[in-house]
Amino acid sequence: MQTMAIAEADVVILVWKVIMSSVEWNKKEDLVAEQALKHLKVYAPLFAAFTSQSRSELTLIVRIQEYCYENMNFMKVFQKIIMLLYKTDVLSEDCILKWYKDGHSPKGKSVFLEQLKKMVEWLQSAEEGKGCYVIDNCVDILFFLCFLDSEMDRTARKLSCLKAFLFGSLVFVCLSYLFVDFSQ
Repeated sequence: MQTMAIAEADVVILVWKVIMSSVEWNKKEDLVAEQALKHLKVYAPLFAAFTSQSRSELTLIVRIQEYCYENMNFMKVFQKIIMLLYKTDVLSEDCILKWYKDGHSPKGKSVFLEQLKKMVEWLQSAEEGKGCYVIDNCVDILFFLCFLDSEMDRTARKLSCLKAFLFGSLVFVCLSYLFVDFSQ
């Protein structure tokens, strides 16, 4: 019996098509974002299984970009989908940076590059600080999350970031306390 090998990048495109066509999407743009994120979060482990290679990750990002371009209700959801897949370890920061630099499709290029601009800046600053303690990365993530809500004014974002930083610091102190050796 002969077996036919299908490239992982081709499989991930098929998985995307099947998962996205299995739902009747809401027609309202603000509701489709919530619906899509909830739906994709369920299938994140499946995507992770078919993105073990950077080529597959890049193929998936480009396919998401094209899907969002072709389905106008998804135009503003692109960044949120990429962030979800990053948080669920489907997409790596290296792959997102590569897509941003030169791997993107021309379809809706300027819109999608602009959506990911803040995330890419954050990823690049995190890249420069590699080798830092894990808690530093947690604080960076909390700080970055403050900037996801573009509806907030500058003062509200600063206050939100301060709260996130204080929370991160509290977590650090608690974790440090747990690992202190009191036997000495």
